[in-house]
Amino acid sequence: EMPLMDGITAVRHIMQRCPTPVLMFSSLTHEGARVTLDALDAGAVDFLPKNFEDISRNPEKVKQMLCEKVHSISRSNRRMSSYSAPAPVVPTPAPRPALGGFTAPAAVAAPARTTPIASRGATAPSTTSGAPKRKAYKLVAIGTSTGGPVALQRVLTQLPGNFPAPIVLVQHMPAAFTKAFAERLDKLCRISVKEAEDGDIL
Repeated sequence: EMPLMDGITAVRHIMQRCPTPVLMFSSLTHEGARVTLDALDAGAVDFLPKNFEDISRNPEKVKQMLCEKVHSISRSNRRMSSYSAPAPVVPTPAPRPALGGFTAPAAVAAPARTTPIASRGATAPSTTSGAPKRKAYKLVAIGTSTGGPVALQRVLTQLPGNFPAPIVLVQHMPAAFTKAFAERLDKLCRISVKEAEDGDIL
């Protein structure tokens, strides 16, 4: 919140003129999550949630966390001098075709702590006559942490709407951010994306 430009615009200017690692601070709100994702898309390296209750209750712990994050960024082998800000992804509206009467498989963005999601699959043929039949499942599982939101956006926006397998995403981020992240991906991708809920069918 600045008089002439917002933080996202500032990050873009920094990355264009003098690429420098940027650490984003964000409030633990839906709007804060949206702005954080925009900042990462603009070139920020990482983010820290800004929780004033935690800061006032345990300032030493927050100080340690901030120092660790800064040291981690300084140790990273990012070549900022060769950085060029990523081109913004323009959503391409496309139909989400039905497969066998069901909608196209969804990517499920799951917070790091989520109860298991039920899934259904076809029974695989038995290799030996006496062996019990087992169910075979086909899915793509992706786990990411730092740098994940931007990387996931780049990967998932390339997938066709009729991608043949469900995708489970586990992104290390505050639980308050995952819904906004899933909504963002859903708008940008041809596949449908939602935050995981207990009992979801893949």
